[in-house]
Amino acid sequence: MVDYSIFDKNKSNHSLRLHNCLKKIGYNGVFHSSFETIDFQPRIIFLPEIDQIPQEIFTRSSFFIGVSWAFDIQRNLYSEEGRVLLSKVYNKLSLLIVDCFFYYEKAVETGMRAERIWRMPYGVDLDTYSFFNKCYSKSNPFVFYSNRKWERGYGQDYILEAARLLFQEGKEFKVVFSNSGGTLNSLMSRDADLIEAGVIELRGVVTEEQNRNLLKSSDCYISASTQDGLSVSILESMATGTPVIASGIDQNREFIMNGENGFLYSPNSSQELASLMRNLIDAKYNTGTLSEVAARARSFVETHADLKSNLRLLWSDICERLNFE
Repeated sequence: MVDYSIFDKNKSNHSLRLHNCLKKIGYNGVFHSSFETIDFQPRIIFLPEIDQIPQEIFTRSSFFIGVSWAFDIQRNLYSEEGRVLLSKVYNKLSLLIVDCFFYYEKAVETGMRAERIWRMPYGVDLDTYSFFNKCYSKSNPFVFYSNRKWERGYGQDYILEAARLLFQEGKEFKVVFSNSGGTLNSLMSRDADLIEAGVIELRGVVTEEQNRNLLKSSDCYISASTQDGLSVSILESMATGTPVIASGIDQNREFIMNGENGFLYSPNSSQELASLMRNLIDAKYNTGTLSEVAARARSFVETHADLKSNLRLLWSDICERLNFE
């Protein structure tokens, strides 16, 4: 018996993670990347990237669940055409999943009925991202890590600017980057001297296992995004016990309490980011403090962002809604 179908023509990692975790908790589904192959036999159809959904899908009778990865809403908010598109899709959905209150509000503003919105962090598979007790050594350079895409909005340029400020001060540290994207080559051409000096290390696109190992071998994770949803990569870092520095956008403030389970700085400020990094390098936040922050971060993720637990709650809610149809 097939319980659900997922259609995502882009085969995004988020969609594949959703599919794999649903299977882990006992639900049988089929993943489709082509409209022609969609199985409409199960009533439940997950539709990630809501602005990319072919309208002909809605000619069938199913329980359609839109799954927003944040940018599908974000990129349509500021044009009349985009807002009309979102409104049309909302009218066809039985349920919309968003990961944070910021996009819950934006969905309501653009026409989605509040009672049809399910808000939950997409979260982390806590078995895959297990907690790792770090041993901080003051004799080694402090290692920062970031795996955000090299695209506008993810803020990797702010990390580079902060790194340059600290490099000019003679601080001992390293920033390791993974992933790829459209701004990588131009930024690396500008900052080639930082690579030559060993301050910047590029790992390219990495596997999930490699990402976990990089988190465990790093002293701190940085996300400098200026627009985002509830970042899964930040939650993965918190789950593994890698303290997080994040931009203080509304979405990050929903789950990072500054100085408690992570560190926040003003968005778009490479100077403030550099100041936080400097504090860590200089051990103004001592290793005991970092360990306490890491433990509180893991506890928060276990309580609020356990993907398996959240999906069980979601499935229960879906079943209740289906019974009322």
